[in-house]
Amino acid sequence: MNLNVMQAKSQTSKIRNVSTIELKNTILTHCRKRNDAWGLEVQKRLCTEIDLVAAEAKYHANGFSRFLKQKSYEKSGRPLDIECEEAFENLCYDIQNDNENCQFSIKELQKKLVSYLPENVTPWSEKNLKFRLVGKLKNSAIITEVPGKQAVVCLKNKCDELVNDEWMKNNTTTEEERLKVIKAAAQILKEDIRTMVCDVDTYPSVDDVRLGGENQFPNSLNVFFNELITKGKNRDIKINALKNFVTSSVRVKSFISPLMLSLGIHLHRKYASRYLIDLLSKIGVSVPYSECLAFENSAITNNKDNVPEDSFIQFVFDNADFNIRTIDGHGTFHSMGGIMCISPSNISTVPTFQRQNTRKLSDVIRKCILFSDIT
Repeated sequence: MNLNVMQAKSQTSKIRNVSTIELKNTILTHCRKRNDAWGLEVQKRLCTEIDLVAAEAKYHANGFSRFLKQKSYEKSGRPLDIECEEAFENLCYDIQNDNENCQFSIKELQKKLVSYLPENVTPWSEKNLKFRLVGKLKNSAIITEVPGKQAVVCLKNKCDELVNDEWMKNNTTTEEERLKVIKAAAQILKEDIRTMVCDVDTYPSVDDVRLGGENQFPNSLNVFFNELITKGKNRDIKINALKNFVTSSVRVKSFISPLMLSLGIHLHRKYASRYLIDLLSKIGVSVPYSECLAFENSAITNNKDNVPEDSFIQFVFDNADFNIRTIDGHGTFHSMGGIMCISPSNISTVPTFQRQNTRKLSDVIRKCILFSDIT
């Protein structure tokens, strides 16, 4: 084994692992007794760890022995005060992490330093505090002194942020200002739509469907679309449709659109296409197919007498055949359907009725009268 290997092994054998929790308290006690730069440096490093054993801390045996036995170094100048040093570190941390203020007077900082010290400890003078701040903050702060006035400490990074914010306020582009106005208008419309009082337990009446529900929309939404839509043919119809579409998109489950409901029912009765209704529902212009079925179920189970007494009634019946494309003609269903015509036409004959969930066809037919086949 050569000499270098032996020296390396000797140095390695002098490194010890911390095996007891009490060692930290012992070292901190000697730091206070030494009251010098070495003791302060060791104290700072120890304060960063709570449990030295868990952190697997190591120390050099010779250095530890010299730290415990050797007297404190004597330096020229003012002796170190550990309590003032700790208070100064807390002060620097506070002013560097203050998000509201970027400048402080020396007198104000000295008062704050006193608040961190015990009553029996003499604080630093303003001159000494200013000297220590220059050494601590260095290029990150500026200390201004004007004759007859207090010295002021200004943090550069905070000043740069304030200057940048002020510049941004004065140099915001027109496009950014327009976007801010648009976002604010959208929030206002959204809030007004959400504060609408909507009845989701009953379906809209015939009058509501005829008017498109224009009486229940907030005034802000009316003003917005009146300014947005160009004047022309069917302008009011387009505005009413857009108000229904937007409100239904904002309040998905708490608004029944008269226009979207009537459109879905019309498509269901005319084309009987579930795909078409669900397709229009996805783009937000119609109610879904399930809502059309729920409306039919609610209409069938509505047993209210909705015919005005002072109206003229005329019944119209006609025959209808179903499943007639057969070779032998058997299996064709012959039926007769009728409608009730009421005059005058401006009488609302269908009041609002309760909204019911979609039910099975068998549950609906069970309440209806069935006629057996006559042979």
